[in-house]
Amino acid sequence: MQAKESIELVEKPVILRELLKTQRPALVNAALETLFTSSWSSKIEIEEIVCSKILNGIFKNIEKDLAQDRPKKQDFHLTRYYLRAFQRDKDLRQNFYAQLSILGAARIVANHYFSHAFPRSSEDFQSQFARVQRIFDLAIIHLSSWWGNIYQALRQKDQQLIDELKLVKNDLQKQLNVTYQMVKESPVGAVDCDSQLQVVHWNRMAARLTGFNPPDILRKEISDIFYGKSREIFQKKIRSNREWISNLQLNIIQKSREYFPASVSISKIKKPSPGNISYVISFQDISDQVKFSSQIQTIDKLTAISRLTSAMMHDIRNPLNTIGLSADILKDLLEKEIGAVPPSIEALADKIQGQIHQLTQNLNHYLMYTHLTELSMEAVNLSQNLDTFIQDVRYEAAIKKISIEYQRSRRDYRILADWLQLKRVFMNLVRNGMDVLPEGGKMKVRIFRRRNRVLVAFTDYGPGIDASRLQKIFDPFFTTKESGEGLGLFIAREIIKAHRGRITCTSKLGLGTTFSTSFPVYEKFQHKEKEDAIGTHHR
Repeated sequence: MQAKESIELVEKPVILRELLKTQRPALVNAALETLFTSSWSSKIEIEEIVCSKILNGIFKNIEKDLAQDRPKKQDFHLTRYYLRAFQRDKDLRQNFYAQLSILGAARIVANHYFSHAFPRSSEDFQSQFARVQRIFDLAIIHLSSWWGNIYQALRQKDQQLIDELKLVKNDLQKQLNVTYQMVKESPVGAVDCDSQLQVVHWNRMAARLTGFNPPDILRKEISDIFYGKSREIFQKKIRSNREWISNLQLNIIQKSREYFPASVSISKIKKPSPGNISYVISFQDISDQVKFSSQIQTIDKLTAISRLTSAMMHDIRNPLNTIGLSADILKDLLEKEIGAVPPSIEALADKIQGQIHQLTQNLNHYLMYTHLTELSMEAVNLSQNLDTFIQDVRYEAAIKKISIEYQRSRRDYRILADWLQLKRVFMNLVRNGMDVLPEGGKMKVRIFRRRNRVLVAFTDYGPGIDASRLQKIFDPFFTTKESGEGLGLFIAREIIKAHRGRITCTSKLGLGTTFSTSFPVYEKFQHKEKEDAIGTHHR
């Protein structure tokens, strides 16, 4: 080491700090040579001019420390300088290896210098050498402590980040679990497919709607569940560049080989890896909506026909009235001219009036039927209205010496209805029953609830209806009476259907006949009754 050998040796003890002052350039050069020619140099990555400046400061501050007679550890100049020097330099601040290497090179050179400057056996050498070692030791201790604090702070920060990540992970796991449960229990069929459109997840509603359980469908192509042209439409849509497709009306095949109309939505999910796409496909059964839409179209057509029919009925009624009036005038003229109306002509005129009356009644029934779509619906207390109806109809029954038994529960039942139209239906059913009963006969009327429907049943204990006639009982123009147009029960059924109700007829020969009607409970009022009952109970 040429730089080290150029340091002048002293043969007599001198003040060490004076030697450090005079030999500082040589010490710096020797330390630089030691630093950059050693195996450490490849890991230091610090410019030589920066290292030279720091080494110069190291030897200068050792000189200051040696100048103190009784230095305190916390007052050592080298320690304070070294920590400040590294904290100021952005490259050295995070390079512990360079910090330790530069300090180590300075120590090696200083020890080498002292071993040549003093005889090893002298007291001065021992004293000065021990003091320099303490200076370097203290600098290394503070450097290690500083890095220890940095490490501890980083460790705490890392632990804090780990804890926060755990919280985030737990939150994400909870959200994932909730999302999974939502998809699993969704009222909509949900399917997850890979990039090849093979099914990888199949939720419960998808299984319920199609009948295919997960083992039946997993790893199979999703397009297989679509029926006929729906499969072509699905394949065309999913090959498009759109990431979201909704409200596709397609037919889906069930395991039973039947199919149902469904509203289908497709969502493409792009994953980080190129070309990796998955698909989320949801569908729901819209059979009721399709059926309802078809019914609306039918109702629109029937409404148009009924309006036309109504106009035609009025056009027919006017000539009928003219014919009836003309027949009456003809009878009056004959009576004035010849004093009396011949019996044959009077019989013919009466027959004309009878037929006109029959036609007028038929027209009235037709007009009633054409106005079924114009019901005035409102919330009706069916129980109370039926109470009043039974009281009124019992007077008519009493004249015919027929008794009516009425059974009802204590609770009131409400429905959405046009009461005037329903009253007409109920009156028709009661009168039909009374028509087949002899004097002293008996009828029974009951009102009760079954699940979410209110039932009103009319029973007569008359002769009954045979099975062949029972099948046609609601057909228009079919009647079991000798005189009748056969429209009463037909119109009654249509009025009840307009109320979202049902009517059925059961009969046994010799035992009697029962007409049962049912209507949806008007839930809004039922909930209110429950709340009022609960409130009364608590009070």
